[in-house]
Amino acid sequence: MRMNQRQYGTILFALFLLIGMWPAATLAYDERSFRDLPWAVQLGLRVWAVDQSVPIVNQVVLVPDGATYLDEIARWSPRGRWPVLLSDDQLATKFIRRFRPAVIVERESVGELPAGDELETLLRETHVRAMGGDPNHLDASAIFRQNDYIPPGIVLSSVGDSAWPAAIALASGRLQPLAFVDGDFGRPNQSVDRDRLTPLVEQLRAIAAASGYPWETLEEGVLTFTICRNMAGRVNLPQTEGGDGNPSAVTDWLARHDDGTRFGFVGWIFGDETRSAYMAMCSLFLPRTNVWLANGYSGEGGFAQFDMQTAADQMNEHGYEVTHLAGPQFRAAAWMNTLGGGIDPDLLNVNSRGNANFYYTLDEQLWTVDVPILNHPAAVHFTHSWSARQPESRHTVAGRFLNHGAYAYIGSVQEPYLSAFIPPNILHDRMINHVPLIVAARHWAGQHQFARPWKVQTIGDPLMLAVPPDRLQKDRIDPEAEDRGRNVRDDVREAMRGLNEKATGDQYAKVIRRLALIGRDDLAIQIWRMAQQQGQAEAAAPAALGPLFRARENEEFLRAWSHISLRDEYLQTMLWHLMTPRLGSVSDEDTLLQLQAAVRASMPEVDAQRLAPHLARRLGGEHVRGWLQRLLDQTDNARTRQTIERTLRDY
Repeated sequence: MRMNQRQYGTILFALFLLIGMWPAATLAYDERSFRDLPWAVQLGLRVWAVDQSVPIVNQVVLVPDGATYLDEIARWSPRGRWPVLLSDDQLATKFIRRFRPAVIVERESVGELPAGDELETLLRETHVRAMGGDPNHLDASAIFRQNDYIPPGIVLSSVGDSAWPAAIALASGRLQPLAFVDGDFGRPNQSVDRDRLTPLVEQLRAIAAASGYPWETLEEGVLTFTICRNMAGRVNLPQTEGGDGNPSAVTDWLARHDDGTRFGFVGWIFGDETRSAYMAMCSLFLPRTNVWLANGYSGEGGFAQFDMQTAADQMNEHGYEVTHLAGPQFRAAAWMNTLGGGIDPDLLNVNSRGNANFYYTLDEQLWTVDVPILNHPAAVHFTHSWSARQPESRHTVAGRFLNHGAYAYIGSVQEPYLSAFIPPNILHDRMINHVPLIVAARHWAGQHQFARPWKVQTIGDPLMLAVPPDRLQKDRIDPEAEDRGRNVRDDVREAMRGLNEKATGDQYAKVIRRLALIGRDDLAIQIWRMAQQQGQAEAAAPAALGPLFRARENEEFLRAWSHISLRDEYLQTMLWHLMTPRLGSVSDEDTLLQLQAAVRASMPEVDAQRLAPHLARRLGGEHVRGWLQRLLDQTDNARTRQTIERTLRDY
């Protein structure tokens, strides 16, 4: 496993540039021979060198649409880059809370986004500009040649697919070629025969070959492929290609030769423009140093190798902030209590068992509605069966995590067997040593029977690192004084000054949302209290729910909840996560009736089963029977009906 001289020189040059800027601890590999490092560590160091060579500007820019997003990405250069997000009230807020920028800018639209060939041309031009080139004179490959640079991966997308924002960001931010693949390869929740995906396989190989870089082995050159577009998540393979009669993960099947030998690792990003941009920006700009390890295994038999204590010790020694939930800390009651208010890991690694729509803690079965709300963006590794079977669906564990703010997810599309996953001590040791998370999470060629195409899906940027804190960029540079949008903090101050006795509920709601956006939940709650005092609670309440949830202000959350009528399942989940651990102590009839009215449509049987005994205690069995019967009348789902009927028999 050797680097060629050109590739070796590229990395040494980048690292030598950094010697004057970074402490010796950051350059742990500088004194060693790169040629003797394993290929996976070499890959991570190539990514890390690029990360360290481009300063991060201490700002976040929010844009209203795709055209403005591209206009902003085109302003990146080797002198600096910064996060660019499409404005929304959930994902952008999570990102900003973790990134904590000095400046938040909100831009006006620059106009319409072109389509088809015109969009492809604009994406290619933006790619060149973001890497410091002039598209009138250079293309991306010329920039790479001029700098004697070999990219670590290739990004593939489609101008007809809404995930192109991730593609342009990751191609520009990680200095990778940007390519386009055409065809209908299915949807993420689908399972298809291999013939449906053969054109994708052929295009991926052709793009790799046309790049001019080494790609056919894992020893050098291009080692990853980032697919930013829709495709089926599962593929049915014949036995001659490693199939076992059940679907395999498409990401684990792609980037292989006909004999199944791996020549690359695949990461996958899908979704609308807002979500795909978010997933890319999280990977490029956020640290992964706050690590949660949650172990639902007993430690007996084959489960012993998945004990997380060694991994926790490793991470602690290298400066990560580690939360290790094991034994009584990962029993259902303790876990459900943790969920109230949301959780904030950068990386969540869970050992569990179950199916697509449920998972186990150490002692009890929980459901997709019990997937935590993420207050910060998180990458999730879930050792478990079936969790990623339908990643677009909130009825699955993976789909729910993605809906709640995960930007990377590693989990199985089928029954993979425990040994298909990498034990925590090995996984985290690889990460500490610069191996990208998605690469670290898979078996490597010749190591294991499950190094063949198998069941573990890898969603996210395959070049995303989770290096120790002392190897991250410490300092950011100040943004240039450009007047191309509103300063959100200034906007908030002005809006707050406008709050007086004549202020409307909509004005209060706007200020609360903006304060939540800039990470000031404390002030948002104060403004909510002012809105109540001024009789404007009804309009302000929806905006206040997030800050009240994160602050675990249970009683105030309930008061705000009582004022709103349009309640989506994300907000309902906040209510249930706050109140489920406290149901036994609730005696207030109004609170119980609010919960009754907030049963979640995705799993009404779970909420009904939990709430029924407490309703009966306060309102009687007849009330419960009538309510459960109404729930039965509203569903024809066999599993839901069976559970509700079983609950009904108790009353």
